[in-house]
Amino acid sequence: MRRGFHLLLIGAVVFLAALPVGAQPDAPPAWAQVPPAGEQVRQLIADLSGDQPGVARRELETLADTGDDDARYALAWTHATRRLGAASSPEQAERLLQQGVERGHPTSVLARAIAAEAAGNEGDALYFYNLAAELDEPLAMVHLGRVHEAGKLGLGRNQKLAARFFRQAHETGLVTGTYELGRCYLEGVGVSPDALTAVRLIREAAEGG
Repeated sequence: MRRGFHLLLIGAVVFLAALPVGAQPDAPPAWAQVPPAGEQVRQLIADLSGDQPGVARRELETLADTGDDDARYALAWTHATRRLGAASSPEQAERLLQQGVERGHPTSVLARAIAAEAAGNEGDALYFYNLAAELDEPLAMVHLGRVHEAGKLGLGRNQKLAARFFRQAHETGLVTGTYELGRCYLEGVGVSPDALTAVRLIREAAEGG
């Protein structure tokens, strides 16, 4: 009985290994870790799993076609994460993402930075992180803070600049920025250690989720 099970298992492994590469589902691109923003588009994405996914998709496409940059990014994201099933297209995801970058959409620019970093293109990653931060994308500010603190993307370590980016993210209301700034005060990263300020900021971040 056990020998038969082992033979069945080995046969299954051999079968899967023999599948064409194209038959294996592709992993989402690195930039897809950046979730779409906007209550309306998030609801439409949720509706893709509901009773009328076609209606939700058409509404999302209509918003994107009318110039809603959040909807365009959300549509790119749904293609990249295969939320559209067989209709999902990595090529369409890339085309929509590039449109958002060219239009100066902050989330799209941040996604392009993450894609460049994942591909090992340090110069492009740094350029797009800085551009996204200039466009007031708070997550880009956090990324830049971590980059300067660790000395990544070909840069030397600069703790003062790291703390400055974390502060900018905090001032936008992003709780991750608030936490990172609190950690800076706790550990003396780019600022003078201040336990009271550290506790206040970290508590604020915790209360913010």
